[in-house]
Amino acid sequence: MKKFLAINKLLSFSLLSLVPIVASSCGTSSVKNSVDSNEQASTSLSRESIASFDGLLNYVFNNNQVAVENFKNSQDQILPAKFNEVKQALVWAPPFYVNVLEQNSELKKQTSDSINILKDTFKNDWYWMVKNISKFIYQFNPYGQLYDHEAAQKQDFDLIEHLYGRLDKKINWNEIFYILSYKIQVDPDANETFKDLTAHFYFLDDGFVKFYTYENQGKQNLFFVPDYFKIALSDDDIALVDLTANQENSNGNTTTKNYKAISLQKEADQEKYKNIALDFENKIWEKWTQKIDSLIEEAKEFGSKTEEEVRKENTYEKFFQYFSNVSYVDMQFKAINELNASNPKTKLFKYTLRWIDEN
Repeated sequence: MKKFLAINKLLSFSLLSLVPIVASSCGTSSVKNSVDSNEQASTSLSRESIASFDGLLNYVFNNNQVAVENFKNSQDQILPAKFNEVKQALVWAPPFYVNVLEQNSELKKQTSDSINILKDTFKNDWYWMVKNISKFIYQFNPYGQLYDHEAAQKQDFDLIEHLYGRLDKKINWNEIFYILSYKIQVDPDANETFKDLTAHFYFLDDGFVKFYTYENQGKQNLFFVPDYFKIALSDDDIALVDLTANQENSNGNTTTKNYKAISLQKEADQEKYKNIALDFENKIWEKWTQKIDSLIEEAKEFGSKTEEEVRKENTYEKFFQYFSNVSYVDMQFKAINELNASNPKTKLFKYTLRWIDEN
């Protein structure tokens, strides 16, 4: 078994345009301690907020400012009809439901068209989404590929209701506290042209949004993760929401745990927040490595495939695919479940892009 490869090294964007977000947000007393989707997210992005994405743009376009500006202009010219197109696509093909095409054979064309619309939007129109993020609604979704009735997931639904009063979430980029980039070491045995793989965390008031950037075959790429990750801790040092959720253990007995949503206005909380996100990221790639190793061992045992063939079927490129069985979706699902089970003081909740509200 190969050991999980990751670099415990935090990177900062080289662009100074990101500095005002980090410097001003953490020290601003006007930022609310807790924001949930009962409040209408602001539809007006501050100049600093939208500028915080310049680092991603400059990476994708290799610091070609003409190309960056042309891309921005093209995104600004997308017609309002795009909202309805994406809204309908989310009905037929929820991003978390990777097998939706196989399961929805009776409506294959609508489902296939919807998948293609979402793939194209996430890949090519992500900046349009960023600028209109207040219109997108994320729904709490603890599942991987398939819905099930595990007791732990029922408990998570109850806990979300206790903590936040509802199961959906709107994002407000004007509440970005800081941005963190985390370098991920590519497995040298993968025999691929992948390099410079980095996860970028945009930390908001109660969670984070994530992007990946990487170079493949000489081209810079960006992967938008259509999820929002909310954090809650049971820690008396965090003076924010203090709510109680009843949970049943395996013996049917009832235990009580007091969870508090995290506050980013304290440096100590910021460090906890950051560490949870990085533990999550490390766990994702640990699960990915374990999956590949398991497939290789299985192939060797049955003599069905060579290691090279297994790796070709399960590449990093496959990880960065929407609506794919071998992708980030299941790795996130497994990582969250393991993290939540290993530390009763921490809960990481996944919300997935689900619908649009243009009002």
